[in-house]
Amino acid sequence: MLCRPTTFVHLALLHLFVVLRPPHSLLSPYRTPPRTVPYFFRTAISNVGLAPAAVKILERFKWTKFGAIAENIDRDTSTMVALLSLAATKGITPTTKQQMFPINGGDDPTPALKILKEANTKIFMCQVGPGMARKVFCAAYKLGMTNDDTQWVIPSWFGPKWWRVPSAAVDCTAEEMDEATRGYLGYEQKGQSLRSLLTPAKETPAAFTTRYVKAAKTFKHASSYPAGGIGIHQGGYMAYDAVWAWAYALHDVIVTRQAFYQLSFEDLAKDGTGGQDALKDALYRTNFQGVSGQVTFDPKTADREGLSISIENNQNGTDVEVMVLNPDNTLYVTPGVDVVWRSSTPDGKGGYVKTGMLHKPDDGSQRVIQVQLSMLDDTDNGFGLVKPCKLR
Repeated sequence: MLCRPTTFVHLALLHLFVVLRPPHSLLSPYRTPPRTVPYFFRTAISNVGLAPAAVKILERFKWTKFGAIAENIDRDTSTMVALLSLAATKGITPTTKQQMFPINGGDDPTPALKILKEANTKIFMCQVGPGMARKVFCAAYKLGMTNDDTQWVIPSWFGPKWWRVPSAAVDCTAEEMDEATRGYLGYEQKGQSLRSLLTPAKETPAAFTTRYVKAAKTFKHASSYPAGGIGIHQGGYMAYDAVWAWAYALHDVIVTRQAFYQLSFEDLAKDGTGGQDALKDALYRTNFQGVSGQVTFDPKTADREGLSISIENNQNGTDVEVMVLNPDNTLYVTPGVDVVWRSSTPDGKGGYVKTGMLHKPDDGSQRVIQVQLSMLDDTDNGFGLVKPCKLR
């Protein structure tokens, strides 16, 4: 697995790689052009690919004004830039003249939130990681910006009850964080495909999920969430499909097209055999039904195609899927599942009665404020072609 701090080094050495390592990817959109690093494939869409889902949420609920907050790393600022650009084509614009408020990891988000509050912002698009999200929600709660007339939209890949993870940078109580995050809308790459076609293992995506859930009960998640930390992750579906993509590429080169390539499995680990380019070309030919959707790679970016995006709503402390944005940009609405807004009626049991569209927040009246913008780069993870090092 290529972690973000070492990605630049790995990319610089990719011309030496001849063996494929397929981990599930992280979300940073960083990518050198494919012609420069032609052996770098991403097992999932980058975070930028989630921007259409965020804009679809704005469109769905007819919100035309919003405040934009982004953690000041490339994963989030690049995604917010894409979100702002796409939203503008739909006539959806920020409440302030500053397009977005980038916040550094060690900074207090309160000053940015005060500016947005002064601009009467009601809808907040908050593209950040879980640590920054805790800081933002706590600060917003203290400023009275998490109420029945506001709506927060965030990435939702953080894990169960992520807002309750203790942090020295957050001075809100667990109960205050419960209240602050109630009713948010979120978006993340969907793990299980909605299609019921058979995968290479001759099972449906739903059947794979049954096996995945059973297996997940035998180990604990790496992160120590208060909910117990046991469960499955959407990245597991993509990692599973990446292994099948690798298997198909190997079979294509050393079996199906053996007469053309004239390569053995052992040849693929040797320099000068053409194995590296053969595997790369085979990956671009990948096309099969996986547990996460149709598995193909974009010929221009080498990013994974065919993935859906889950749109979720925090209901009683759990992210509930309310919609799915399909690869063809059509929206699937989960039958019988309503959005639970912050204004929903308490049920007397610590939860809230589902009230559908009883009180959907409006985007409010707006006025313009001028501030400055800055950005910071970050890198990403994917899978590439790897060559074992030789000892001298």
